[in-house]
Amino acid sequence: MNLLKILFTSFLVTAAYFVLSAQRVEVTPTFRFSDGVYLSFESFQRNQPDLVWSDLVRRSITNPETLVTQVEYIKNKETKTDLPLQEIWGICIDGLPFLRIPEDSIYKDLSTFAGLRVAGNINYFSYDNRVEKEYKIAAYNPLNGEPFRRATVKRPVTVFVEKVMDFETGQIYPFNQASMRKLMKKDPQLLTVLSELDASEEEYEEQLFRLLMSYNRRHRVFFKP
Repeated sequence: MNLLKILFTSFLVTAAYFVLSAQRVEVTPTFRFSDGVYLSFESFQRNQPDLVWSDLVRRSITNPETLVTQVEYIKNKETKTDLPLQEIWGICIDGLPFLRIPEDSIYKDLSTFAGLRVAGNINYFSYDNRVEKEYKIAAYNPLNGEPFRRATVKRPVTVFVEKVMDFETGQIYPFNQASMRKLMKKDPQLLTVLSELDASEEEYEEQLFRLLMSYNRRHRVFFKP
């Protein structure tokens, strides 16, 4: 009798596991997210936008090459009131999530959102920014070739910014070897490969990106219930 109880209990536990597994939805690179406005990272983790586009009106433009969206406004269709763009965590357009870039991290005038290029355990996005770089200049005496005046000037330069986001915590890091070491701490084998990368090599960025993709394949992640 006890054996039958044990077997029956084991059957129920196994059945419950498979039911729950079937109900979970995995985050994959090809997954189409639910369209709308996400006011928090927690909403994104559940794939449940707080507001849907059918209730809103927006004016925005998306660069299909850089996957950067600039938003002039998002209004409530019924009340005509503007949504405070600085309070939005992200938006999703045609199944692709875009994360809001803080105003102090981007040079553009409009609110800017960067599209996820990779979705999974480790998420990847990128965008261009403009920063001021200092240059030293000098004026030379044409008679003797000696400098008679030196100065430091600042000039704007465009830089390519790459970021990664932990799906479990929402923490955003620069896409580099140190950040990947933190994010891949659950995988000793990949950490060994990571430690052998040489940042001076020509294919360093590509190798780092391959490791990100490998980690996502080996460590599946699911939307929160």
